[in-house]
Amino acid sequence: MKTILIPTDFPENAHHALRFALYLSENAHLKICVLHWTEILIPTSTPTNHYKELYDQQFEAKLSELKTNTLAVLNSVEHTKDVSKIQYILKDSSSFEDSTLEAIQENNVDLVIMGTHGASGIKKIFF
Repeated sequence: MKTILIPTDFPENAHHALRFALYLSENAHLKICVLHWTEILIPTSTPTNHYKELYDQQFEAKLSELKTNTLAVLNSVEHTKDVSKIQYILKDSSSFEDSTLEAIQENNVDLVIMGTHGASGIKKIFF
């Protein structure tokens, strides 16, 4: 196993998944990728020549939020992982599933760790 993907939308359960990934990677050389899926919506009234600039601003703001939230979790636990080696992935898509599958394929992910709440039936399938 070389690459772990942690999809997050910043709730406490996703933080538990990140902590678990850090625990797994403590004594191994594993790459950790933190994925956040979002939809960046630009008003249709935006002039075409401003669209890219507005999109890039929102993308960077959401990427910054991902990094800030991830670093807050990392600072709350003792870890030996070099945080500069954590890869941050922001996907702008209408589908969480498609974004996750894309990130898995693009980064040759071996393990996905997700925190969830209220998915009682899934506990029988995953651990």
